Amino acid sequence: MVRSVDLLYHLPAALDDEIRVTARFDRVARVSFDMSQQLFRGDELLVEGSVKVACVNVSNKRPCGIPKSMYETLKSHVG
Repeated sequence: MVRSVDLLYHLPAALDDEIRVTARFDRVARVSFDMSQQLFRGDELLVEGSVKVACVNVSNKRPCGIPKSMYETLKSHVG
């Protein structure tokens, strides 16, 4: 579940623009992770943002641990 999103818009994009999106994991914990994203048109930074995601149990909507294999994969990509 996405807990929060923070965006900073620098420049607008147009419908036919080719954009590139980057994503980086900044922090991985047992029940959540934070990542940073950037959108570029060529070398121009259009948007940058951060996303906080929490793992929740589907049935009771309460926080739960990220599955071990997913946690390990996410942890190996921090930074």
